Amino acid sequence: MVAVPFACTDRRCGPWPVRAASGNGVAAPSSTMSGRLRGLPIAVKDNFCVRGWPCTAGSGVLQGFKPNYDAFVVERLRAAGCEFTGKAEMDEFGMGSFNPAVTNPWSPLVTAGGSSGGSAAAVASGAAFAALGSDTGGSVRLPASFCGVVGMKPTYGRLSRWGLVAYASSLDCPGILATSVEETARVLEVIDGFDPRDPNAVKCEPFDAGRALAANGDRLDGITVGIPDEFNVEELTADVRQAWQTAVDWAIGAGARVVRVSMPAVRYSLPAYYIIVPAEAASNLSRYDGTRFGRSEVVYDDQKEPAFHSLSDLITKNRTIGFGDEVKRRIMIGTFVLSSVHYSAFFKQAQRVRAWIMQDFQRAFQSGVDVLLTPTAISDAPLRADLERSMKDDPMSSYFHDAMTVPSSLAGLPSVSVPCSLSSSGLPLGLQIIGNAFQEETVLGVASVIERRAQFQRPAAMMSPRIN
Repeated sequence: MVAVPFACTDRRCGPWPVRAASGNGVAAPSSTMSGRLRGLPIAVKDNFCVRGWPCTAGSGVLQGFKPNYDAFVVERLRAAGCEFTGKAEMDEFGMGSFNPAVTNPWSPLVTAGGSSGGSAAAVASGAAFAALGSDTGGSVRLPASFCGVVGMKPTYGRLSRWGLVAYASSLDCPGILATSVEETARVLEVIDGFDPRDPNAVKCEPFDAGRALAANGDRLDGITVGIPDEFNVEELTADVRQAWQTAVDWAIGAGARVVRVSMPAVRYSLPAYYIIVPAEAASNLSRYDGTRFGRSEVVYDDQKEPAFHSLSDLITKNRTIGFGDEVKRRIMIGTFVLSSVHYSAFFKQAQRVRAWIMQDFQRAFQSGVDVLLTPTAISDAPLRADLERSMKDDPMSSYFHDAMTVPSSLAGLPSVSVPCSLSSSGLPLGLQIIGNAFQEETVLGVASVIERRAQFQRPAAMMSPRIN
């Protein structure tokens, strides 16, 4: 088995003593949560701040940056007694679905997905019990599908983004990767909680893992499952279509009512997403200029004087060298669509489309649907060589891998990917369950039933320790 690369594996970086969050109005974990995950190894995606550890978000522009505080979700995990194994590799600032530094434990020939590929690989390989990831348009769920683990993106606003390096602020969500729905639920219960430091945090009913897992038992009686027509795209492989149909049969066999639903605006999800997200990224990443923190390309002449013509010259050099090609591409797209000439035609129109997508989801749930069942990805994990070639020749061709996950991200809805079967190539396939806002208990309850029906098995070498 190939070792999973980490951005930080120096054991001097941790683990740390357990310390509960305090002050600032932050809700500390209840006494029943304290020590709930004691001693269990957790990997942390490299865009979450961990006090004293490097935090690069996969980018050269943040080289050398070590935050002096913890992200909210890291605070919660520390209070629960976790041990942090290291920082998991990721695509630069979460922009992409392929990181060549990460090996998929199922096969070194295929991608682990992105941008939380390191987190998914750490869990799938057994290097971590669970892992923190972040999900903007599928960055937790796609790697989960490709690596055969569970990946959860909660409702936008449920989990605090405090200490998460921003990519696209209106979509970024902390997420969880684990080997089972039960373990995912237990971790979510620990990191759930209101945090006023996140301006978009929502006060909602606390998530109860026991209630979620006990709600349905092994049945889905009284649950209505929607099958959205617009997710049935021609790019789905035969293996994915078969897995989706099998899941529908499982739901019916478990007592669910299954109905078709139409969500016409969903077909415009990718164009809207790839306008909104680069625009927000261009704004967020403007702060990285190398003059205050991170990498700086200051060169000194023989007289020990800085060898640059102006501050603007230095910033240009820092950003040119520090950012990778995909980040530069998205910054340029974002700057273009935010310009005064193009704002109304692109960014404003994309926001209208996003509103229509939200309305489509709400109509589906208001019609009596409890959850939507879709594939997580259009295929199993693509070959690394194919992705490397497409990223070089036609970078935007890889964007369609997000087709199944982007719609619920734009709508801010809870979604979980559950491994269900193997493709004809022997690689894992994932099913996606989408619920209404703040209905994580329903989503994970249904996911638990699907998981039991699937009886998905990973090789013994990939199994992580379970919660006792």
